[in-house]
Amino acid sequence: MKKLSYLVVTACFVLLLAACGGNEESEGAKGNQEGNKQEQQDSQGNKQDQQKQAKEIQKKMEEQQVDEDKTVAIVNKEEIKGSKYNSLLSQNQMQYHQMGQDPTSEKIAGQLKKQVLDTLVGQELLLQEANSKGYEASSDKVEKQINDLKEQYGGEDAFNKALEKNNLTKEDLKQQISQSLMIETYVDKEIKTDDVSEKEMKEYYEQIKAQSSSQSNQQEIPPYEEVKEKIKQQLESEQQQEKLQTKVDELKKDADIEIKI
Repeated sequence: MKKLSYLVVTACFVLLLAACGGNEESEGAKGNQEGNKQEQQDSQGNKQDQQKQAKEIQKKMEEQQVDEDKTVAIVNKEEIKGSKYNSLLSQNQMQYHQMGQDPTSEKIAGQLKKQVLDTLVGQELLLQEANSKGYEASSDKVEKQINDLKEQYGGEDAFNKALEKNNLTKEDLKQQISQSLMIETYVDKEIKTDDVSEKEMKEYYEQIKAQSSSQSNQQEIPPYEEVKEKIKQQLESEQQQEKLQTKVDELKKDADIEIKI
């Protein structure tokens, strides 16, 4: 499960302390003080501008959300509500924002809407498939995930604030975790991967080395034997994702899907 993502806008203010100088103060000292004051004022102005921009972007991102009770899609008669859409949209918006892109621009906003709807529909189809095959998530595993999240946030208070920022209740989160675990179990049991060969791992390793050597800030690549297991896991994960997408595409063909926004 992805860790909850939310935007924290902090306001930083600089306190300008103006010393009262006497007539004995030299012109040079006065000049230095004036220069320092100007630097402080510029710094304050920049931070206020950044704060203003952050608030404007946050407002624009919130404007792209929908009513929480609105049905955004129907998958085989199961409704997907705006609360789920808003939560995933917020996470995706933050990812774009952290990469220095404006998630509220017309182009990216359109891409985000499609991505979020595609993801939600795919999740619902996998959830229905997992249900039909009898997969369940134990309450113990759900509670463990929640406790792990609390630890990541440093305690109950910070965790509750994160929920509030994401417009989530604890029950909403429990449901999301339960569904996520069901899908995870289904994928592990039903989406089988082929064995990764030594040749594939070495080819992948050589690609990484070549990419690193072509970059200006070259990073030292560890010996093959040290990263062999990680490469294997990465290739298995990529293979599983491809097969999972194929499965979702198959489920879509036989599904009754209606997008409502």
